[in-house]
Amino acid sequence: VLITFIFSCKKESGCNYTCKNGGTQNADCSCNCPFGYSGLDCSLVAPCLSNHTGQITTNNHKNDPYNIYINSIYKGQVSSYSSYTVYSLPDGYCTIKWEQASGYILYPTIYTQSATVTDCSDNGFDLN
Repeated sequence: VLITFIFSCKKESGCNYTCKNGGTQNADCSCNCPFGYSGLDCSLVAPCLSNHTGQITTNNHKNDPYNIYINSIYKGQVSSYSSYTVYSLPDGYCTIKWEQASGYILYPTIYTQSATVTDCSDNGFDLN
C-alpha cells in the first residue's frame, strides 16, 4: 500500500518535474545538473557562469607566507601550510606571481605562472 501511495503522486512520465539546462533525471527523480547549474531542477545559474569569471587557488606547502599578485595587482596572502583562493577573476589569460612575504627581504623567493581563467574554472597551484 505504501508503494502505491508513493508512486501515485507522480505524473505518468515518472517524475513531477523535468531537469532544465541539459540536466539528466535519476531514477529517484533528482537531477544531475551540468557544470554551472544547480537546484532541484537545474534552473539556478551559477554567478560565475553568467558573470564569466573563474578562480585561482594557491596551496602553500612551504613554511613562509606568500603574497599573491595577479596581473601585477596584489590579491592577498597565503599563509604557510594553507590555501588561499582568489575569486571572481574575469575570463582570459593572466599572470600570477607569488612573492615570499617574510624571511628574505632583499631577495625574496618569487614564483611566476600563467593561467587561462574560464567560466567557473578553479585553477589550482601548489607551492612546494
